[in-house]
Amino acid sequence: SDLLAMQHGPHVDYIRILQSIRPVRFVIRPGSRRPIHLPAAGKALLAQQDDAAVAALLRRINAARGAAPAVPVRPFLEEMAAIRAQGFARSENAIVPDTAMLAMALPVAPGHRPLAIAVSGPLARMRKEARSIVKLMRAKLAPSRM
Repeated sequence: SDLLAMQHGPHVDYIRILQSIRPVRFVIRPGSRRPIHLPAAGKALLAQQDDAAVAALLRRINAARGAAPAVPVRPFLEEMAAIRAQGFARSENAIVPDTAMLAMALPVAPGHRPLAIAVSGPLARMRKEARSIVKLMRAKLAPSRM
């Protein structure tokens, strides 16, 4: 499945979904909201921000976490640096077991809300096809980059 995502505070909202036509697929409903620090779409959005902004958001998430484990800030910021360097984010088993997601930030004009595009599916298939998915995403986004 392909999706378009945007940040909503400490969450990522999946605002547009193109469901896969494959018989075994990961179905996501439009309007779904997830904690921003878990799926690749949220990480791709956070990687567009500076470390101070990301750390501040993680502190807010950790303060409101209840019984959930805290998000370790330093390792998360290291992951953000890796995402910025490679140009895409990856998550596995982040929300739903046996699923994976690859995501990239979309180029947007100044003053517009950041968006990310992502591809998600069964873990084994996503691992097998990750390189070709990232290559295709880069090729499709390259003409749009400034």
